[in-house]
Amino acid sequence: MSKGFNAFDATNDVIADLRTLDPGQAWEEIQEHVRHASIARRGQDSRLPRLERTGFFAAGYRLDEGGEAEAVLGSAHRDVFGQPLRSFSTPGYLDGRVYTNYGSMPTLTYGPRSLDIHAFDERVHIESVRNITKTIALFIAEWCGLKPLK
Repeated sequence: MSKGFNAFDATNDVIADLRTLDPGQAWEEIQEHVRHASIARRGQDSRLPRLERTGFFAAGYRLDEGGEAEAVLGSAHRDVFGQPLRSFSTPGYLDGRVYTNYGSMPTLTYGPRSLDIHAFDERVHIESVRNITKTIALFIAEWCGLKPLK
């Protein structure tokens, strides 16, 4: 499992926001851990806590680093930004997971510098949008084998 936020409300309910690559497996693990902890604390005959699974559940995806597309994107990014491409993972929903999981298409997600993305007041840095556009154009040209006109 990955990071999560835990809080107790007035009824001693545990509210958890959990993000993981495999929600089905994570749910099974959560139930098992809660069951064992409850028995260890209260004994075999105690009433087990009621667990409720709510929210959005979708399998994540992981793209191994170092692929050809990432190298081409990294080169284009370096040409435009003058620095190496940084890679990071996010626990949020990305459309790339659909192409990877259901279309067998490895997918890179790349975009401008942003703040509060998908919030009601999301915003992006305009100059980074311009530079990302240039980077994507260079990536497409290289990936598709385009040559300059003479």
